[in-house]
Amino acid sequence: LMKQLHAIVSRATRLQGKVVIPAFSLGRTQRMVFCLQELFSVHKVRPIPVYVDSPLANRLTEIHREHPQAYTPYAREIMNRDPQYFGSKYVEFCQTFEDSRRLNYQNGPMVIISSSGMCDAGRIRHHLRHVVSGPENAVVIVSYQAEGTLGRQLSEGLEQVKIFDQTYDLNAAVY
Repeated sequence: LMKQLHAIVSRATRLQGKVVIPAFSLGRTQRMVFCLQELFSVHKVRPIPVYVDSPLANRLTEIHREHPQAYTPYAREIMNRDPQYFGSKYVEFCQTFEDSRRLNYQNGPMVIISSSGMCDAGRIRHHLRHVVSGPENAVVIVSYQAEGTLGRQLSEGLEQVKIFDQTYDLNAAVY
């Protein structure tokens, strides 16, 4: 996982692209933030901005922060390097819809972790609409994708996907 994540982040840096990760708000979002923090601090990969764009994930991350005793010793060691667990200087939590919208008009490189995990609702659809056609961008599927969902279509590598009743060419790399 870390080698592949390293390659994806390095590609985004090289191409000035965006990496969009649809993730469930509980567990998967926090795991991805942790993996990126580990990548930047332990594996010395050049950091890029990471944005967590999900109001529910923001609230659930607060709960994770309150219970560091639940982490493994290794995870606690990584997180202790951070003044605020899950909130290093590279990680920003989008609080408002305007914060979310602004990401679509910022240049990369960056990572956007957003819900919903299967891409059927939520802010992720807006981000996908802005990145799927760009070959410099990437979509990273990190969760199960049920049949009939946009996430499944992306993971199957369809040439075109429908988002908000519009059809887009899928030129972004999908991992």
